[in-house]
Parts: sequence; structure tokens; C-alpha cells
Amino acid sequence: MPKLKQMLAMALAALGLAGPALACEGWLLDAPEIHASPLCVPAAPKRVVVLDASFGLSVGMDVGLPIVGAPLDMMSDAALKARATERGVTRTAFGQSPASKPSSRLNRI
Repeated sequence: MPKLKQMLAMALAALGLAGPALACEGWLLDAPEIHASPLCVPAAPKRVVVLDASFGLSVGMDVGLPIVGAPLDMMSDAALKARATERGVTRTAFGQSPASKPSSRLNRI
């Protein structure tokens, strides 16, 4: 009987750890270099903030992600910055001094 209790406890612990993976209805990111993994990324996100001022923003807009924020002040590509601004992307303060504040629109994310 003690062996059965031990096996049941181990099974319940394994299910607890597998919970996020079982409930994910998108992309499951599970790697040691990802903070707080496993991480479930929705298949159809409602709002995306991009931390990369060039590649991530460009590709994200090209594939139609609903990007609401990006570090626009750090960009050297004027055409990409204009394209993002036309789509309503708000500048973020990522990578800048703490005194820089993003738009209040991002605070509702």
C-alpha cells in the first residue's frame, strides 16, 4: 500500500508540472533558456509588444501580428518606423532610461 501511495503522489506531481502543457492552445515554448517555461503563446494573440526594433517589428507586421508597441525611438530604419507609426504602434521605453515612459495605451495590456 505505501508503494501505491508513493506512485500516486509522483503521478499527481507530474500532472501538476504538465498542466501548462496540457492546457496550451497555441505554441508551447519549453526550453531552459526561456524564463518561467513552459510558456504558452496563444495561437491568435490580441496584442503584441515587440522588443526588437527592426527584425521582430518588420516580420511581425509582415505576418499580420497585432503589434501595439515597439522601441521606435531606437530605430535607424525611417521607412519601417513610419510604417509602424501608420499602423498605430506605440513607442516603448525598452532599452532606454527609466525616466522614459511608454504611452498609457501600453499600460492597458
